[in-house]
Amino acid sequence: MTLPLIRIDDEQWLNEYRKGKVFLRSQLYYQSLDSRDSARSDMFDGAIPAMTSKYFDSISKGLPAGAEIDKSRIMNLNVFISCLFAFNDANVFRVNEDAIKLSLSEENKVALREFKKDSALVIFDRDEFERRIYASARENQTPCIAQNVEYCDFSDQETSTKLILESIGGMRPAYKIPFTKDSQYAPQQEYRICCEFKRSIADPAQQDMFYLNNAVKDEYRFLDSASMEDISFILPIDSVLNHNILITRTGVEFVAD
Repeated sequence: MTLPLIRIDDEQWLNEYRKGKVFLRSQLYYQSLDSRDSARSDMFDGAIPAMTSKYFDSISKGLPAGAEIDKSRIMNLNVFISCLFAFNDANVFRVNEDAIKLSLSEENKVALREFKKDSALVIFDRDEFERRIYASARENQTPCIAQNVEYCDFSDQETSTKLILESIGGMRPAYKIPFTKDSQYAPQQEYRICCEFKRSIADPAQQDMFYLNNAVKDEYRFLDSASMEDISFILPIDSVLNHNILITRTGVEFVAD
């Protein structure tokens, strides 16, 4: 059995997700939350801090005269993401070939509670989930990558400088940038689906102003996939946070440590 995934949300939206309506938000949405959402507010979500606007002054387009770039970052535009929690070997005890027991660390529980949602979609076959996501993306001709997030300590100058130089020098593949997050969010153990949806910009000279627009930041998309109902189930979030879960090929039950 593969390591499971969890999607945290309210039950009504998880039912849609489970039916194959994979919801993705613009990464600009998470970057613009500021302090309104402790679980998801990350000004550098899916980006690499540039620390200074000097890296971008020469390529900035469409900003008003005298405008300064605040908290500049290296990022891929037009990326939309869907976020899940990825169980790892530390969270999983393999009972036998047909059963695994899931348990969360206290740090994991604190991180997941911060989402303030009522339910969890447990996807117990990650390989099949990915197969369906990629099949849907190919069918819709949508560039798509799904993998675990890479957590980096942005407060460490040496780490940040290394990431910047690798990115602008082409040593860090562009597809990896949307999977970069600050290490303070590491207990979320995020697995994300990143899809690129092209936008049409009437005046390319105004592209910076276009992406600063709040309406653009609030955009979302759906990736229509095959149903996930046969490889998942929905549980109340309290059941996931307060109990260990035993998953077998025939069902699920809650067990003691």
